[in-house]
Amino acid sequence: MFFKLQREKKMKILCISDTHNNHNKLTEVVNELIETEKVDVLVHAGDFSSKGIERQVRKFNNWMELVNLPKSHKIGISGNHDFYSERFGKAKMLIRCDNFIYLEGDSTTIDGVKFWGGPWTPWFFDWAFNVARGRNIKAIWDNIPTDTDVLITHGPPAYILDECPDGRKVGCTDLLNVITNDLDIKAHIFGHIHHSHGHQLIDKVHYVNASSMGEDYKTVNPPIIIEINKTKTETI
Repeated sequence: MFFKLQREKKMKILCISDTHNNHNKLTEVVNELIETEKVDVLVHAGDFSSKGIERQVRKFNNWMELVNLPKSHKIGISGNHDFYSERFGKAKMLIRCDNFIYLEGDSTTIDGVKFWGGPWTPWFFDWAFNVARGRNIKAIWDNIPTDTDVLITHGPPAYILDECPDGRKVGCTDLLNVITNDLDIKAHIFGHIHHSHGHQLIDKVHYVNASSMGEDYKTVNPPIIIEINKTKTETI
């Protein structure tokens, strides 16, 4: 007779975002945290470039090679500054990014944990991956698989780490509604709003604004590490 046991194990995720072509300033601290904190996965939540040109894509890909984790344990998405990704499409982007897993409306699974990533944000001055609020952007979020464990978007959900310096809350209401009503995620990692860098635990979900740069576009915010449970089923 065989029995299936479920054992809770942990996964540590190191979160960064909005490096805007200055990832080299994080190399030492990222690799030190990977070693000392026993990090399992690195997530970059978009805006790896400043102007979205090809050489900046290559520079980011080369930087990812310096991160001391297996390729399959490094995940990146695009953001509103990453025009190259939007203009030339995912297929061409993938050719230039062979040192990590690039997500654009799709998923990857690492050690039993399912990650979904997408770069879209509510429309704002015609930046890359801008989508009109309401039914247009909701249609994108509705395609997030319901078995997603870790959600990666460039922008925040409404009212969670989404405050601008002038006090405006600019997160996506449609994204918040999908998370609240349709998903059972363990973590949501994003960036975009530099002013609201930080971490909140709400209803057992880790919300992380991982923006590495402040409002002055200087790399001042430290990476954030979160730890989530993963269930491993063993047959004995």
